[in-house]
Amino acid sequence: MKSITIEEVLEFQDLPSELRRSVVSEEIIEGARFPLIFSMLFSQESMEGKDGRDFYFIKATQMAAFGITSSDETEPETTLDSGLTEATDKTITTLKVSITDLVYVYASLSDCLSEDYPSVDWTRLYLRNMGAAIGEYIEALIYTALAVASGVVTHSCASLAYGEIIDALAKMKDNYWLTDGDIVPYLVVAPSAEAAMLKDSDFVDTKRYTTKMLDNLMEGESGLYGGCRVFVHPYLNDKAYAFIIFPSGTKYGTVGLVLWKRPMRTKSQYEVETEQTKLVVSARLGFGIIQAKGICRITQTTTP
Repeated sequence: MKSITIEEVLEFQDLPSELRRSVVSEEIIEGARFPLIFSMLFSQESMEGKDGRDFYFIKATQMAAFGITSSDETEPETTLDSGLTEATDKTITTLKVSITDLVYVYASLSDCLSEDYPSVDWTRLYLRNMGAAIGEYIEALIYTALAVASGVVTHSCASLAYGEIIDALAKMKDNYWLTDGDIVPYLVVAPSAEAAMLKDSDFVDTKRYTTKMLDNLMEGESGLYGGCRVFVHPYLNDKAYAFIIFPSGTKYGTVGLVLWKRPMRTKSQYEVETEQTKLVVSARLGFGIIQAKGICRITQTTTP
């Protein structure tokens, strides 16, 4: 008596073409988005729940000690009584930042899409992207403000060599914006400019100081160069500018401000007639450069 063994192997190629095309990856690839560097470096203030849409800073001039004459120590009482401690008047003014922008993103999702691919959280996917799109739009608005702002310190060079950064900082020092152990300015550059810096032995990458500054390390920070913390911003690609921005919250006060009347919020509504869910993500905000001398706009004649 003989036995016969029959083997049958079903492979993917044996499936009907319609079934082959129905295999869907669990991974949804969205790709990279640029970091929100400018928004991160500007100070944040909220007017949520407060009346009006204008925010005022009180600005005061500094008294000039140069007008004070030296006292006569032979008769000090007479000297003081004659008003020799007088100086120039301290002038009080205001600077206004207004809520000017309503930014929103709108999208709709059909029931059919959710029914055909129930394993995909389409709502969450859309909301995450809508919020990121608003963030990038705000980032572009801040860049535009920096690119056209009047009163900022300016410097021009062919490329961002070490000496050029030192020269730019020297111009800021002429306006009393000095670096020290507690105040280290930010340098925001394009990726191509960072590439040139990395080839310079004066560049200190983050690996050499993160053990001491790990708690203060910020997104997009690349290293130290010319006394500045370097941040790489892809948005500056093909643009002529780089920026030195002094941090807010120091003894020099606020430099740049993002003012929120309403932070990002989400609203949804289901339409029975079309079987679609409508999604809107929106925010209301304004921004302003409070102290222009705390910013240096570097123009590169060789565009990165």
